[in-house]
Amino acid sequence: MISFARLPLVSSRSAPDDPSPSHDCPTTTVKPDANGWVPPGTCGYISRPYYPSFVAALVFCAAAVLVLLGFSGHSLSLPWIGALVATCLLAAYILRAFGTIYQQVPEFVAFSDTLVLVCPILIFALDCTVLQRLITAYRQDEKLLGVTGGVLSRVLLVTIPFLAIEQLVASVLIAPKHRSSPSGSGSSTAIIGLKFYLVGIGVQEVLVVYVSIIAILLHKKLRDNEVVDLRAKATYVSSQLSNKCRSTIYSLIFSLAAIFTRVAYRLIELSGIFTGHLLVLMHNEIFFYTLECLPVLAALGVWTIVGFEDLLKQTSLNSIPVGTYAYHEIGGELVEDHGVPLD
Repeated sequence: MISFARLPLVSSRSAPDDPSPSHDCPTTTVKPDANGWVPPGTCGYISRPYYPSFVAALVFCAAAVLVLLGFSGHSLSLPWIGALVATCLLAAYILRAFGTIYQQVPEFVAFSDTLVLVCPILIFALDCTVLQRLITAYRQDEKLLGVTGGVLSRVLLVTIPFLAIEQLVASVLIAPKHRSSPSGSGSSTAIIGLKFYLVGIGVQEVLVVYVSIIAILLHKKLRDNEVVDLRAKATYVSSQLSNKCRSTIYSLIFSLAAIFTRVAYRLIELSGIFTGHLLVLMHNEIFFYTLECLPVLAALGVWTIVGFEDLLKQTSLNSIPVGTYAYHEIGGELVEDHGVPLD
């Protein structure tokens, strides 16, 4: 099934494309190997549709450590949020590594997979916060895709925490609490959680596309402003901030694209539980690492190499002098004063 629990909870279903659990547990002589692995669908055991790799789990543990170290040199609140998410990812990969050795211990699977499922929405929240700061600094009262920065902030402030809680609850329902039983009660709970999680990431995917479009429009607006700045012979300070802003927006678009890739993968993979399509995604661990772990680490890790502290410290970059031009916020609107001498 899915990479996080690989359907240990739905493993008692009779067919790959039939999500309804079987209520009969035939007698089996299958015994777990030294690491606890049993063939997929073995009744009474936690079984994955592939043999999990201990080495691959260690590689991504190391990658998570690098991302965590990348945030350690920052002092602002946003990098600390990134460090918290990186710590959660590291814990998830460490637990997964232990889970490859003790495959019949449900706690390793449950906690690891819950963290893996919840972290992407937290990274998306970080991306939205960066976007909101940029809009506040540059286009506070101007509409982008029909909304101002203030309206967008309020919408995301309500929507993202709700989605995070919804996905957390769904992840807890999906994660195995014990070995599968003949009654199939665990599988029924997992299927409910699976449906909730699909709804949550479906809404998240729509938001990712919407926020990405806003980020692209913001980049276009700022690029048009750079032309004005060049004609006004922009100062070195404003030029430096403009370059940092550009790199921040590029990183933001990259991070959003990575999150989009991850969410699309999960939508297709989990939908296969009910449709029977593209089951190869859940039967090969390589897809979990390349389409889940790698995009998530990339979406978070990009913020460790982009110096956006100066931008985040600015409450409004519209007040920064540009050459012989000065911009002032008057009555909530941006007014351009030509020929205003700078003191």
